[in-house]
Amino acid sequence: MRHVIYANDMEPLTVIELSELAESYLWRCGYVVLHLPVLNVTTLPQTQPVQLDQGSKSVRLRAEVFHRHNSRHLIICTEDEESALLLKCVFLPGQYGGLHELERKAFAKGFINAWQRLGQSF
Repeated sequence: MRHVIYANDMEPLTVIELSELAESYLWRCGYVVLHLPVLNVTTLPQTQPVQLDQGSKSVRLRAEVFHRHNSRHLIICTEDEESALLLKCVFLPGQYGGLHELERKAFAKGFINAWQRLGQSF
């Protein structure tokens, strides 16, 4: 299910899709920790190969139950604001129309540019 992640001052940070396991853990325990792999690139002189260091960051999510119209909802907050922005975000249902329109326009623009280049090569 999609959830909005808020900072402690209730500023919305991102929207994520939580697994059923993580969501049930939030309902039961009130918190969950998500670990993110982070790829660090070390800059070395040109004579040595580039070293990639696989690190990790964590995002601690804390849930509070909100009651509205006889149903319970989770409000999810975090103190790890910068790390939360690294989570894979999803879009809200109302945003899909605008995204599809942008994709359609980008495809049309690319198609027209390719058609024009093809016409110039003959």
